[in-house]
Amino acid sequence: MRLSVLSILVAMLLVALSSRLWYLQVLAGDRYGDLAEGNRVRQVVVEAPRGQILDRDGRVVVRNRAAWAVTVKPSQLGDRRREVLGRLARLLGTTRARRRRGSPTTAARPCAASRSPRTSPPASSST
Repeated sequence: MRLSVLSILVAMLLVALSSRLWYLQVLAGDRYGDLAEGNRVRQVVVEAPRGQILDRDGRVVVRNRAAWAVTVKPSQLGDRRREVLGRLARLLGTTRARRRRGSPTTAARPCAASRSPRTSPPASSST
């Protein structure tokens, strides 16, 4: 008697667990997939640890610049993939070859530090 009651209880728990799993996977899967995608994509603002670098006369040698990363999931573009990627390439100022390689694209280029006209390279010591 006890064994049959325990068997029925275990079977009911397995049915309840299986039905909940089916609900989460089949019926609510799209909703939870969208929520997971929202957790993966986020904006992170990182403040620069320093300001501008100035030379001894107070002229700016190096400035901070904003850097952007653009990622696209080609599987979600569907039939408009070529159109969307072409427009994105024009907006970012990149080429189709760079787009296909999957290399990072940025519209702005890093600024190079320039030497002040008043400073000269260190003299080499030839003694």
